[in-house]
Amino acid sequence: MLAIAWALVAVGCSPPPPPPALVRLRVVTAPSAAPLVRQLAQRYQELRSYVTVQIDEAPAEAALEEVAMRRADLALVERDPRADELVSPEHGRRWLTAWPLASDGVAVVVHPSNPIQALGKADLDRLYEGLERRWERLGGLDAPVELVSREPGAPARIAFERYFLDGKPVAGAAVIMPGDRAVADYVAAHAGAIGYLSLAWVQGNVKVIAVDGVSPTAAAIAGGRYPLSHPLVLVTRTGMASKTRAFLDFAQGAEGQGIVGRMYAPARPG
Repeated sequence: MLAIAWALVAVGCSPPPPPPALVRLRVVTAPSAAPLVRQLAQRYQELRSYVTVQIDEAPAEAALEEVAMRRADLALVERDPRADELVSPEHGRRWLTAWPLASDGVAVVVHPSNPIQALGKADLDRLYEGLERRWERLGGLDAPVELVSREPGAPARIAFERYFLDGKPVAGAAVIMPGDRAVADYVAAHAGAIGYLSLAWVQGNVKVIAVDGVSPTAAAIAGGRYPLSHPLVLVTRTGMASKTRAFLDFAQGAEGQGIVGRMYAPARPG
C-alpha cells in the first residue's frame, strides 16, 4: 500500500507535458484572394496558438514555383494549374497537387444610377468590342459608355474574354485597372462606367447586373448556371508535410468552408 501511495504522489508531481513546438506556415496567394487567406489564417492561429502563418502575394506562376521549390507550404491560385505545372521538369514525376477550395463568380457591375438590370451576351460583346458606345440604346443612362477592364492575364479578364469575346481582347478604349478594388472604385465614381470583378470584392457602391438572365449567386455559380466563374485552388507539394496537411484539412473542413462561404461559392464538383 505504501508503494502504491508513493507511486500516486510521483505521478501527481510529474511535470506537465511540454507545449507543442512552434510551427511556421508560408502561404503564397493571388492578390485578390488575399483577404480570404488572411481570414483562414487568423482563425487557424486562434485555434492553434503555436502556429504562425506568413502570407505573401504573387501571380499564379510565381506562387506555384514557390511551393515546388519548397519555399512555401501552400499556394492559392485562381485557376486550375496546367498539367505541366504539376510535374517536375527534371524528373517527370508529379510534384504538386491541386485541391479545390472555392468557385469565384466574375460579376459585371455598373454605377448604381444606371437603370440597366441585365445584359445578354450579344450586348456585352458589342460593348466590350467598342461597337456600342451609348447607354440609352440599351435602355440605360443618356450617357456614353466607359469600359473598365482588368489587366491582361488576370483570371477575371481571361474568364470574361473567353465567354464574351471568344478570346479576343477588349476594346483598346477600355480603362485598365490593376485589381478588383480599383475596378469597383472607378465604376462607383463614373456614372457611365461598366466593369467586371470578383464577386468577393463587390460592395454597395456598385450595382451587379444579371448576365444572360442569371445573377451571380452562390447557388448559380456552384451549379454552373452562371457563365462567368473560375476556381480557387490550393496547391501543395505532392508529398506534403503534416503541418501543411493540417492547414489544408482545416480550409476544406466545415469551419474553413464556413469562412470561404462568406466570400465565395463552394468549389464546383469534378
